[in-house]
Amino acid sequence: MMPLKDLLNSDFLKKPVREGVRAAVVLEAAREACETLFRSDIGQKMTPLSFQNETLTIQVPHPALIQELRMRNREMLAVLEERLGKGVVKYVKISFKPIYKR
Repeated sequence: MMPLKDLLNSDFLKKPVREGVRAAVVLEAAREACETLFRSDIGQKMTPLSFQNETLTIQVPHPALIQELRMRNREMLAVLEERLGKGVVKYVKISFKPIYKR
């Protein structure tokens, strides 16, 4: 059986399918990285939204989390590199979407 990493890099899958599977793997790794780097209750509030063109977009609900993620950007990239391989994710983009409770 071929490992997923080798399958993603092979010509077996058509490019759109391969990129979709790669994005899903990256988003799952990013979710786990958020919970690893930050306390689990804070990490769970960060939502990996998309992965495209080597850029991971993470949505956060509070300005303090934007600052925290910016300060730990290198750590996040290091964790993702360890899990996914060198150069898969090169940039982390932060999206802010407040959660209002009424």
